[in-house]
Amino acid sequence: MSEIGRGKYIYGSVKVGERGQIVIPAKAREHFNIKPGDILLVVGHREKGGIGLIKASVLKDLLFKVLESIEETEGSIATEETVKKTGESEGKKSVSKLPEESFKGRID
Repeated sequence: MSEIGRGKYIYGSVKVGERGQIVIPAKAREHFNIKPGDILLVVGHREKGGIGLIKASVLKDLLFKVLESIEETEGSIATEETVKKTGESEGKKSVSKLPEESFKGRID
């Protein structure tokens, strides 16, 4: 294993078997906490010839954070619009309590 930059490594080379299988080097499995039974997504870039693996659980966690961020942003936008429409100074309404009109045109 060679470190080629801060947190960037080359873990070695692997040989593709008859059935397309490879063995992920032990140090890579250790660094990324890859255990037997884990689900990995295989991603790549055809034009550049690159291929990579991402643990599905890591991507799932990232997607949940993105969705939470979107919900917070939409709630914030909706709350600001409601305050402008109603003239209320109470800017901390729950998104679930906002009128449906606040969301029209925002989610399509």
